[in-house]
Amino acid sequence: MADERLQPVVESIGRIVRTEGVQGAGVAVVHRGRDVLEHYSGLAAPGVPASAETLWPLASILETKFSYPEKI
Repeated sequence: MADERLQPVVESIGRIVRTEGVQGAGVAVVHRGRDVLEHYSGLAAPGVPASAETLWPLASILETKFSYPEKI
């Protein structure tokens, strides 16, 4: 990961997949036009890991916003 300050985001996605019944998830963070994080956790389908190639069904996307007081 390019910026270790985003580690809490990675950990949160992993925790949500492990504990909340979410099969798989992906997150991307762009700051000032630059990709600073791309992370996937869990499964896209049985036996298929979530990845950049995953086509997520729109009906299953839930937007959660994380706010951190520190500037990146």
